Amino acid sequence: MINQAKIQSARKVQLTDVLDRLGLSWQFDASYCPRRNPKTRLIVVDTRCEMTVTGHLFVLRRRGCRKVVASRGGAIDLVMSLTGSTFRDAVRTLA
Repeated sequence: MINQAKIQSARKVQLTDVLDRLGLSWQFDASYCPRRNPKTRLIVVDTRCEMTVTGHLFVLRRRGCRKVVASRGGAIDLVMSLTGSTFRDAVRTLA
């Protein structure tokens, strides 16, 4: 059973820590220049996808493609987007 404490704990995980926990290789793209928010960063994940991150919000795309795969917020949503898992499984992954 998943209680509220586990859910809240999972929500606090940083998005880059999610990538580490899933065993994905990633790196920030230093050449990326955000247009609107200077805090936005581009992360290349396993050379197959990239995501722009602003705080806890992310937009996930396949590498070299403008089509959005997922646009959500938080660690739980990122796990669900990358693995196709359920909410419950995503919380367990992050707990």
